[in-house]
Amino acid sequence: MRTGWWWGSGGVLFLLAMLAAMVAAPALRALIRRWAAALGDRKMDIRRLTDSYAVSPQITPEDVAALKEAGFVRVICNRPDGEVPPALQAAAIRRAVEAAGMEFVENPVTPGQFTPDLVARQAQAMQGAGPVFAYCASGNRSSVAWALTQAGRRPADDLIAAAARFGYNLEPYRDRLG
Repeated sequence: MRTGWWWGSGGVLFLLAMLAAMVAAPALRALIRRWAAALGDRKMDIRRLTDSYAVSPQITPEDVAALKEAGFVRVICNRPDGEVPPALQAAAIRRAVEAAGMEFVENPVTPGQFTPDLVARQAQAMQGAGPVFAYCASGNRSSVAWALTQAGRRPADDLIAAAARFGYNLEPYRDRLG
């Protein structure tokens, strides 16, 4: 049996972990580059649910100019940071939004977790600003959050139809919307 500081103190495991990291790092960097390139190649996709509220899939800091040009005054992030790389996390988007003279609100939504507090924060973020833009992974969570703020004030059929124009299915929330 071998003895020595590196065998007895986890040195072999450390060495194996280092080798694995060295092998995996280039593949991970390539994956991140492909993801960033794919996001960079796409066009801004603003989906207006109403005259004063629109949604879209994940945005980049480069998309902010198009939002400003479209007349939005507030941007709501409904996406948790854990879903995206640092370049697309809320802090990066916030810097771009605020540099463009707009307001930024974080209200991250874990899929399916539309609590009363979350809906109240979304409603507050939508009030008094003028045109508001919200984003998440696909725009669906931002659509559901919006519809839940309108529950009881607008017919459920209208809310569901507004989102359905863009492929969002709010039907599972009908009971909460009516």
